[in-house]
Amino acid sequence: MIHWSKSQLYQLFLIRSLALLGQAATLFYFALTIGNAEILYPGAVAVVALASLTAVSAVYFRAKTRVTDLQLFQQITIDVIGWSFIMYLTGGATNPFISYLLVPIIVSAAVLNQRFTVLVGIAALCACGDARLRARRLPSELCLECTGRPRASRTKTSVGITRLKFASH
Repeated sequence: MIHWSKSQLYQLFLIRSLALLGQAATLFYFALTIGNAEILYPGAVAVVALASLTAVSAVYFRAKTRVTDLQLFQQITIDVIGWSFIMYLTGGATNPFISYLLVPIIVSAAVLNQRFTVLVGIAALCACGDARLRARRLPSELCLECTGRPRASRTKTSVGITRLKFASH
């Protein structure tokens, strides 16, 4: 019988793998739709690195009968660090996958003690703040105008609500 902590670790690997597939599909889509795919290489390398680390971890933990809370915390922290780096490389807080940084907090709250959960929450908060402040600016090739679709411009209303206006060609 598999120990419950090992089962949770494999569920974490599954969640991470699904998110990596989503990010890889997004990068692949942009590689097909823009003329300069070289700008996507750093993000693709980061996705492959995190996927490789997931595969190595899965093989390593296959031989173990139990997984400690510290080992689960380390794997969750790898998620926070890895995904924050991928977010940095692929547009920062404007990346739709930024909400994935909530998953490690939720998993930690469900399976780890309060101390580890607070540490994961602080790490995710710092990662999200860092992604907002230090986002790698992606070139204009990724704007909608360059893909043949109307480009949106933002305007603020009197109450601070942002509205999108689409330019017509």
